[in-house]
This record gives sequence, structure tokens and C-alpha cells, in this order.
Amino acid sequence: MAPLLCVSAEHWSPGRMAHDLRRLRLHGLIERIPRYRVTARGIRVALCYQRPYACVLRPAGCDVRRRSTAQQPPARKVEAFDREIDRL
Repeated sequence: MAPLLCVSAEHWSPGRMAHDLRRLRLHGLIERIPRYRVTARGIRVALCYQRPYACVLRPAGCDVRRRSTAQQPPARKVEAFDREIDRL
């Protein structure tokens, strides 16, 4: 779990792990039966974050690295994404 949070395992103490799990549980993203399990709401939230990353942020980052002129600049993609979110 520590690598997913971009934290070294030495800096992620058991107390911090308990705090993080408690926060996820209080927000309804996971449940404990007898182990932790992702809830339906947790899956929806994860997909809500995954889709913009896959469709906007990751391609925008690739555009910056490649300096492609054939595709839209990253700022335009983010603006288009914001407009779609507002529309929804």
C-alpha cells in the first residue's frame, strides 16, 4: 500500500495505516467484514478518478513529453474536461 501512496514503507507506520483505513471506512469507501473490502460506493469513486486520469491527464502528460503539435495542448484538454463535468 505504501508505494501506491508514494510513501516509503519505513515512513508508513501502523498508526498511519490505521488512520488511513479508518478515514476510508468513515467515508464509506471500504468496509470491514472481517477483512477490509471495497464497497460499491468505493468502486464508483475510484472509477470517477480513474476515467479523467486515463482520458485527460495521462494523454496530456504524454503530449507534453512528445511536444506533439497534432493534438490539443494539455490546457485545452483540461478545459474541455471541466466543461463536460459542468455539463453533467
